[in-house]
Amino acid sequence: MRILFTIQTLEGRAGASLYVRDCALELLRQGHRPVVFSTRLGALAAEMRSVTIPVIDRLDRLTVTPDLIHGNAPIETVAALLHFPATPAVFTCHAWDNPDALPPKMPRIMRYLAVDDTCSDHLVCQEGIPEDRVLVRFNAVDLERFPRRSALPERPARALIFSNNASDDSYVPAIREACSGFGVELDVAGQNSDLTVDRPEAILGEYDLVFGKARCALEALATGAAVIVCDAGGLAALVASHNVEELRRKNFGRRALENPVTASSVAGEIRKYDRDDAARVTARVRVAEGLAEAVRSLLRVYEAAIADFRSSPALDWPNERRAAAEFLQTIAPFSNTFSAADRLRAADREIGALRKKIVALETAERMPPLTESERRQIRLLNVTSPAEVRAGEQFQIVMELQNGSSRFLSSHRPCPLQLSYHWLSADRSAMICFEGERTELLPALPPRATCRYPAAVRSPDRAGQYCLRATFLQDQVAWFDSPECHQFKDIEIVVI
Repeated sequence: MRILFTIQTLEGRAGASLYVRDCALELLRQGHRPVVFSTRLGALAAEMRSVTIPVIDRLDRLTVTPDLIHGNAPIETVAALLHFPATPAVFTCHAWDNPDALPPKMPRIMRYLAVDDTCSDHLVCQEGIPEDRVLVRFNAVDLERFPRRSALPERPARALIFSNNASDDSYVPAIREACSGFGVELDVAGQNSDLTVDRPEAILGEYDLVFGKARCALEALATGAAVIVCDAGGLAALVASHNVEELRRKNFGRRALENPVTASSVAGEIRKYDRDDAARVTARVRVAEGLAEAVRSLLRVYEAAIADFRSSPALDWPNERRAAAEFLQTIAPFSNTFSAADRLRAADREIGALRKKIVALETAERMPPLTESERRQIRLLNVTSPAEVRAGEQFQIVMELQNGSSRFLSSHRPCPLQLSYHWLSADRSAMICFEGERTELLPALPPRATCRYPAAVRSPDRAGQYCLRATFLQDQVAWFDSPECHQFKDIEIVVI
């Protein structure tokens, strides 16, 4: 069969775009002839073309009529239906409330596919699609692309946050703090992080524990990692034999993210790490969630949709035109330039208001020099740190500060308060590095309050045993590990 896929963009590595790439690639492997239509082409389009999958950004470039249109974005799907007036379609809903997942209600869409129960409820209970036309077809994983790794260690040593939503402004600090408490090294991969991964299959096997949702979680499970389902929207659980079926029906996604992401809640899931059970979960995923079988199931849906279309009454073009007009009216508020301009103006107003607040806060939280008496009222209560780190790497410690003074403590001008450290020899007889990296105090610490702050540390370049002296300073004023304040914590760390 010749199948025409539609998708909004083939620029970045988003979930629906990767779904189209995987389905098209597997159809090609199974002897079919996929074509992909998108008006925004990029790296993913080039990847598909490199394996001889045709990719077009104009429908008139396809001069043969496809057997079926598999829609994955509403506007592009309606355009394809109008361009090929004798072709039936199926449409996949990939999200709960995203305008890009809005299902067009065109007479020639014979089946609607939902990637999980959540999307099925959206189609049936919010969009009015008849239940007998909706099928749940889970996302699948390309087992050739994601081979199984070697057995997991008894305890996790390396962890990865695998998400385009991951950043230090969202939930990463909580996971970092939790991992630090177990001595687990943490990396972050995704569009909002320093590590953008075009080929996740090349790195997932290096991690024992992965934090992710939806497609990211499924790929990590297939590779053999233990997976904790979480994202910026919340925390679900460590995937285990007793909950994998339930989490699968939720696509390891939005409906499962019921709990807040805190250092405590994440630590509770890390404690459940069980390499033997993780192996059982991986075996189940690799048996039941492979792409090859998923596409064979999809082909059966295609065949049924084509058969139903051929047995239907002659095409009612007035009804088709009314359905297209109804769709355009529905989608217009999300796509017309006036609406976009209104949203941009609203965003500009919000940004302007935030800038004014920031200026006001900086004025209110100016950090003038503290007196010696005020400095003595600030205490370093505790420091959490890994016991072993790699040479020359950046890692994180957590410092708990208590402000007994009547002043707000902040990293604002003119004399910002900052977290820092020294490296000493193991016996404390020699200074290896006097001033390490500095970390801002965010948020500001109010008077008579206590707060825990993550701080960045870079380890020495040479292996050995060292003493990390965690402390803090007020720029242009004093270090707080001086004899007058004596606020520091020494931690013995092995650098490997």
